[in-house]
Amino acid sequence: QKREHDLISRLIDTPIDGRTATFEEVRAYIIMLLTGGLDTVVNAISFMTRHIAIDQQLQQQMRSKPEIIPNVLEDMLRRYALTVTLRVVRQNYDYGAVPFRAGDRLLIHYRGAAVDGRACPDPERIVIGRKEPAINFGVGRHRCIGSHLARVELEVFFEEWLGRIPTFHVDSSKPVKMHAGHFMSVESM
Repeated sequence: QKREHDLISRLIDTPIDGRTATFEEVRAYIIMLLTGGLDTVVNAISFMTRHIAIDQQLQQQMRSKPEIIPNVLEDMLRRYALTVTLRVVRQNYDYGAVPFRAGDRLLIHYRGAAVDGRACPDPERIVIGRKEPAINFGVGRHRCIGSHLARVELEVFFEEWLGRIPTFHVDSSKPVKMHAGHFMSVESM
């Protein structure tokens, strides 16, 4: 029986290193695809909403010119990199005076890179049309497969939210509670 032209069929039919994917591999990909963006998109919405609740001028710009929302969100993605990614060193490598050995585990803090003033001038400020890219979705073969979907979800959320909800701000009498760990999150605001 011929399969449909859907993502799961493609996962089943696409060879991995010249072999058919195992059931466990296909299942792992499906679970990753279905759950991978849930925490990150929700947490990104929380941080970005907090930002525009504080930056009333940016909030007004986004309301009056909804066409700038994708560009604003792109710099917010850079600024609010949320995940800490685990990587395993595959071969020995020396980076300057720092030795990396095969099997070493590395935690990549994209958030640290996002606020490094040496890599990105005035990193705390959101700049529409900034040249420095958001790297929180990874790059190359480690690029997040859901990055395009996440961007669409964020754009739709902010277009709808700002089109329906009146001007809002953070209540200064109630401190914002955040959580750090594998994912950064706003617990209450």
